[in-house]
Amino acid sequence: MRVLIVDDEVAARARIRRVLDGMPGVAVAGECATGSEALAAVAVACPDLLILDMQMPGLTGLGVVKALGAGSIPLVIFVTAFEEYAVRAFEACALDYILKPFEDDRLILAVERARRQLHQRRQPGAEDDPRMRAFVDYLARREGGPPDVIAVKVGARFVVVRVDDIDWIAADGNECVLHLGARTVVLRQTLRHLERQVLDTRRFVRIHRSTLVNVARIAAIEPVGGDELWVILADGKRLACSRGYRPALRARIPMTR
Repeated sequence: MRVLIVDDEVAARARIRRVLDGMPGVAVAGECATGSEALAAVAVACPDLLILDMQMPGLTGLGVVKALGAGSIPLVIFVTAFEEYAVRAFEACALDYILKPFEDDRLILAVERARRQLHQRRQPGAEDDPRMRAFVDYLARREGGPPDVIAVKVGARFVVVRVDDIDWIAADGNECVLHLGARTVVLRQTLRHLERQVLDTRRFVRIHRSTLVNVARIAAIEPVGGDELWVILADGKRLACSRGYRPALRARIPMTR
């Protein structure tokens, strides 16, 4: 089984190669540092399996899958540090999704699963994996826009959260606490990353260095002393909007006198 490694981190590629080199019947067909390199390498090396990073400069891992199309895409295992991209459509359609840091046995298990899938593909009369076709169709419909759902790892499984269900988000060090009505979910990403690379900026506004709010949940805005405001949500929750973020709030919700 020929495997192409695609990851922008040299150390990550070396780690994956070390694991693969120890597996009988597995050959590394090449290494790529970008999605664009991966597209060119697939055409030349014709790998059976892509071990693909999600976030890379330029073309992302999802972009690679979309560009290849369902008819010619190898099997795909995503290896990434970003758990929120494991949306339900992906979980149903991709072969595997491994979070960094990972144990060697976790990658070995995924590659063995790919080997079994490849064997099934090579049987007479076998068709392309319908799950991967569905995944490529899903990506085409999304057209690269912000996700409608994100997946958060809780224990051994991913809990799928609808973005519209998030009331507000609080930063807690390098993690975020998603507030969804009466329950909370902890996501292992920074607030900065969520704001800039995941969430739709038309839906969420930052009102404090540690707080993002779903604009649709804002029921009232109450001035307090100085230049601060209370942002009051539909459930009565009161959140402070600090002076530096007041212009952003006004831009999203004009306040007339």
